[in-house]
Amino acid sequence: LARGERGAALHRIWRARRRRRAGDRDVERPFRLQGSADLNSYKMFVELAHALLRPGGQFGLVVPSGLYTDKGCERLRRLLLERCAWRWVYGFENRQKIFAIDSRFKFCVVIAERGGATVAVRAAFMRHALADWDAAAGALVYPAAQIAAKGPTAVAVAKRVTAEGLDRPLAGANALEVERFAACFDSGEPREGMTAFLEKRPPAFERG
Repeated sequence: LARGERGAALHRIWRARRRRRAGDRDVERPFRLQGSADLNSYKMFVELAHALLRPGGQFGLVVPSGLYTDKGCERLRRLLLERCAWRWVYGFENRQKIFAIDSRFKFCVVIAERGGATVAVRAAFMRHALADWDAAAGALVYPAAQIAAKGPTAVAVAKRVTAEGLDRPLAGANALEVERFAACFDSGEPREGMTAFLEKRPPAFERG
């Protein structure tokens, strides 16, 4: 991955090589939904997995928790909610060293079927034992309409604060919550939420 002139040069090489090959790929082409945040290979794998599937095909991936916490993944989440049947997001914290990496690292199992739209997602977060996945321990069903109705910035902040606050004393976690949620007011979501309440209508939050 590269930015600027080097990225443009790599893109020209890729397009030239792609023209020499034909196949039943997604006509929209992948890598259009990578967001404006850091470049991360897991986001590319999620979008590519969707592009390679025929309607009704399914993919399952293990990816970092950023897929459901980071604002830079918002367009990928909308892809999974609006153009897939998103079946599972089962989150782990690596406390029991499932992977030989930092024990604080968080990741999740994602399963989705291409086509249609999500009615509800089965999800769990901050699990530690791999056996929990076999038993679907702690899993709850989240209706897609309920997920879509929330302000995307507030949802992302809430998830990140919950994950980061677990490693802090209560006073430190409370301070982190105040700091992060104060930043939400810059997004315009509180103003839209209050205006919608006063006008007795559903809020129309801006989405990337």
